[in-house]
Amino acid sequence: MSAWPGVRAFARIAGGADGLVARDVSFRIAPRLNAAGRIGDARHALEILLSDDPVRVEELMRMLDEQNTQRPSFGVVVKEELDGMFSLGALDSAGVRSVVAGSEAWHPGVVGIAASHLVKMYRRPSFVVSFDATGYGKGSGRSVPGFPLVELLRECSEALVTFGGHDAAAGIGVRRERFEDFRVLFEKAVSRRAQGGGCLEEIAIEQCLEMGQIGLALCEDIGRLGPFGMGNEAPLFSLEGVRIERTVPRGERHVRLDLAQGSRRCSAIWFDGAGVPLPSGLVDVAFELQRNEYNGRVEAQLRVVAVRASDACV
Repeated sequence: MSAWPGVRAFARIAGGADGLVARDVSFRIAPRLNAAGRIGDARHALEILLSDDPVRVEELMRMLDEQNTQRPSFGVVVKEELDGMFSLGALDSAGVRSVVAGSEAWHPGVVGIAASHLVKMYRRPSFVVSFDATGYGKGSGRSVPGFPLVELLRECSEALVTFGGHDAAAGIGVRRERFEDFRVLFEKAVSRRAQGGGCLEEIAIEQCLEMGQIGLALCEDIGRLGPFGMGNEAPLFSLEGVRIERTVPRGERHVRLDLAQGSRRCSAIWFDGAGVPLPSGLVDVAFELQRNEYNGRVEAQLRVVAVRASDACV
């Protein structure tokens, strides 16, 4: 255990120092560090890590927890507005290959969350921009494989004040009067990259599984290949020709899918999937397989990445 009170506090949030894995850092620690800069003051996150005062650390940790709770609620408002502005059918029919939206009403700390939502919903490179009172916009973008954002942004640079990032995520600065120019240039850049049809995201599946193959032993084997992240992505698996028997909300953002394949049953969790429309009939489900420990129970967890209408023969 670290001698630094801040490191100990973050380890406690992540479930303890023993057995701490990369996913704990990604989904429990990093969001709190990130929320400080997005909603509050990033210096508070740094102070937690550097402080040797346990009392001050606890005070700041409570502040970060509150900000981390607030941030998704700000994002829900933006997502609801975006869902009223776009639909997958309309984008497909119009041959539009990107999604770009901006507003003075949106909190700049959640534009990244909102852009991720657009990619999940519409499977297109997307940008969301928040404008301040002076007309300056801070935007965040997310993309799909085959459409590297920074390369696309170079083709739009004449309309931007600044930009930077990597293939999958990027940030921009844009003036309100050049926003429409950026939208048009970005759509043209994405269209030049697209090879026919819409730019629907393709997901690389390692293997199609049967429900009977899924279990804790397989999770343990997969875990030995970690830690997962950029450059070593977690393997994705699929269940094909399954039936969604029931959907169960998990808070405002998440949903549990109860799945059936023949006589077998299992459940899967879809984080940020509560608003995603589900096809009727049989479906194929792409997922990560993870070891999940909750209330003393350890079990295999299916973490849904995407759902589509099934092409499986039954």
